[in-house]
Amino acid sequence: MSRRVEVLVIGAGFGGIAMAHELDQLGIDDYLIVEKSTAVGGTWRDNTYPGAACDVPSHLYSLSFAPNPHWTRLFSRQQEICSHLRATAAPLQARGKIRTSWTLATMVWQARSKRWRVTNTARECIEARFVVAAMGGLHVPNWPAIHGRETFGGAHCHSARWNHDIDFSGRVGVIGTGASAIQLIPELAANAARLHVFQRTPAWVLPRPDFALPRWLRALFAALPPLRLAFRAMIYLQLEALSLALLKPRSAFWVRWLAKWHLRRQVPDTSVHSSLMPDYPIGCKRIALSSDFYPTLTRSNVTLETGDIAATR
Repeated sequence: MSRRVEVLVIGAGFGGIAMAHELDQLGIDDYLIVEKSTAVGGTWRDNTYPGAACDVPSHLYSLSFAPNPHWTRLFSRQQEICSHLRATAAPLQARGKIRTSWTLATMVWQARSKRWRVTNTARECIEARFVVAAMGGLHVPNWPAIHGRETFGGAHCHSARWNHDIDFSGRVGVIGTGASAIQLIPELAANAARLHVFQRTPAWVLPRPDFALPRWLRALFAALPPLRLAFRAMIYLQLEALSLALLKPRSAFWVRWLAKWHLRRQVPDTSVHSSLMPDYPIGCKRIALSSDFYPTLTRSNVTLETGDIAATR
């Protein structure tokens, strides 16, 4: 026997919870969120690698209907974001609007009944008039096609499926220098005897002005919501200025200058600048924010590898 709902939302991360809020605002109560994991949180539940944090300031990276004046840092860490998301979802769970441990298997349109027939891996079925796909992509591991990877004998894991039982105090290799790796590499370098960073394409890196938000400021944000909104608006305008510059390459000169200045200031050895300076226009790929990635590459126990990886064994 199948269950019927008006709206089925797949995924209980930021997108799914935001959709539930909008449905409530529209007066649509006949909906259900299904989540494949045992808990809500989406990518912030799954990505638990050391150093995991958001690249967008927390007061902007927040659901507008669930403002949080108590963020402890400008750029919050994974655990704090996940905790906030779970607290936001708690009322939905209390109303029975979220079903966890429900993994989507098939979704078939029934022309006669004009409904979607959605089945999970346990062959349970839900029929819905509307289906909202709120599945994120950043939690799905993307393994590089490297010869020998599947038979590699050493301990290994993907940043999206971090294995906290691995001892990373010995010789460690990190493949990639994307947004996650740039957060992860400084954390590993602090404990690894030797760290090899395998870079295919250098990223444009801008300073990350992270800092702890003092208790008194958080208290003011809680007591005076307009102050928090003004702080949020200031962040928004700054990021909009960056976005507008990237949309028009000629006006992005100040962003390029900032990135190059950041590299020169943090890496005194000019002989390695060419390995770290991208040869493509800024904004073509995701810009990284970090104030400790470049200094990490100058550590005596860290080696930047820029050659192609032929195989692992």
